[in-house]
Amino acid sequence: MQKFSKIFLPLAMLTGLLCLSVLSGCGGVGGPSGSTGNSGIPPKTSLGNATEDPTKPSSIGGSIFTMLPPPGQTSAIIDQAYNATVTINRTDGGAVYFAQTQSTVRGGYIFPNVPAGVYTVAATVSAAYATNSVVSASLIGVHARGNIPTLMVNLLLGQSTQMATLTGIITQDGHAANGAVVSVDIKGYTPYYIEGTLYTVSVILSTTTDANGRYTFAVPIGGLTYFVAAHDATSAMSEMSTPFTSLAPGDQKEVNLTLPAATTPTFTTLTMDLLSCTLPQQTSKARQQALISRLAVARTRRASAVRLTRLENLVRSSQLMRAPSSLVENDLYWYADPGGTEVNGYNVYRGGSTKGPFTMVGAALDPYMLFFYDNDPSLQPGTPQYYTVCSFAAGGATSNAAVPVLANPLPRCILNTPADGATVPVGSATVSWTAVPGALSYVVTKFNAEPTFNILSVGSNITHTATDTSEKLTGLAPGNYWWSVSAYDTADPNQARAAAFTEYRKITLQ
Repeated sequence: MQKFSKIFLPLAMLTGLLCLSVLSGCGGVGGPSGSTGNSGIPPKTSLGNATEDPTKPSSIGGSIFTMLPPPGQTSAIIDQAYNATVTINRTDGGAVYFAQTQSTVRGGYIFPNVPAGVYTVAATVSAAYATNSVVSASLIGVHARGNIPTLMVNLLLGQSTQMATLTGIITQDGHAANGAVVSVDIKGYTPYYIEGTLYTVSVILSTTTDANGRYTFAVPIGGLTYFVAAHDATSAMSEMSTPFTSLAPGDQKEVNLTLPAATTPTFTTLTMDLLSCTLPQQTSKARQQALISRLAVARTRRASAVRLTRLENLVRSSQLMRAPSSLVENDLYWYADPGGTEVNGYNVYRGGSTKGPFTMVGAALDPYMLFFYDNDPSLQPGTPQYYTVCSFAAGGATSNAAVPVLANPLPRCILNTPADGATVPVGSATVSWTAVPGALSYVVTKFNAEPTFNILSVGSNITHTATDTSEKLTGLAPGNYWWSVSAYDTADPNQARAAAFTEYRKITLQ
């Protein structure tokens, strides 16, 4: 067994960027850091004070995945289930409680303010690649505990013939761990998306142990590596197996884990960074196009290695994203100074002012997952939002909240001329756009092939001032080009806290 290291380094964000366990939703209770009240940010507590309080609400959330062999293929598609119907139903004989929600574009869902108790979580969705096919899954015995951080319940809907079984017993303090949360992380799975593009992603599924501490998974074949992680009843990661690399169809592998005794955590100060992105028109490529522009500008302006590394990893993780559900996406990153111990993850909060009230919008259940992308459909250009993050440990203990950072999205940037597909004389080609209120600079990026993450822009990249709304295309030979415009709230695009991106247009110079 391999103990999960709790050391925070600047490059820690390079790992886990393909993890799909980020939640998108709302919920959260508590008070601001170091105080009590109703701002939604938990106070800093000691482990002994983070006991279960059945008079307080909890929350249940996670990610929904679908898997079915597409027509004419034997290998399965694994996808994030957008707009799946997710329900929770109380089953422990307590007061009747039933709730229903829809999964977000990344398959995330969350039920806030759930009364403490035992629930069945179920999900149903129509498979986009199988006509009239409805797939479902459910998990019984999910414990919602008052005064404890969000519980992750990830479900896989549908099934392939290429499956194996993972099973085992989870123990703690010499006894079977009843109701422990167990996750299997399948890294390097290759799903065939309906667009026909091949991606390599990570899939995280979860279940709970029975009274004997036993868990069982049916897992898809096709991953490069697998590992099993066990959480105590608070869903805080406590122990994980050594990764293994081989599973064949029909295999049954036993992975037993022992949860360590909880220790009192030592939290360190969290610092945050944020970029508020206003996306182009809502198409299946909108977010990817915005990221291509960001990466092209950062490369040509010789951005710092840390920023480039972060962007390049963000670009790779963006391949998990389908059509955006919002015109605005707020990308958050944070850093924890070395010294924190037994930190298991982070809770992310959003509010309308620095003093709140704040609402939980997601959780990262991995100490190395130092990012969160908020693309809630309610986010709109011109509507400021504040974000803060708390780290948490086993038993529900939480850190002080980070100093809130402002996301103030710019209005959309609109292209004017020439029209998409236009042919223009090479010596007089000029592109133009509409001025964006609040923008202090603009950059036009140009490619000599349809833009992808792996090619470099061509021509000179000029940083235009706030009053510029056009650029003459110089130094380009006759041929086909693709161009877009990005607007920034600072004179130096590399220092921007808000940016607006356009779609790409094709232009032929002759």
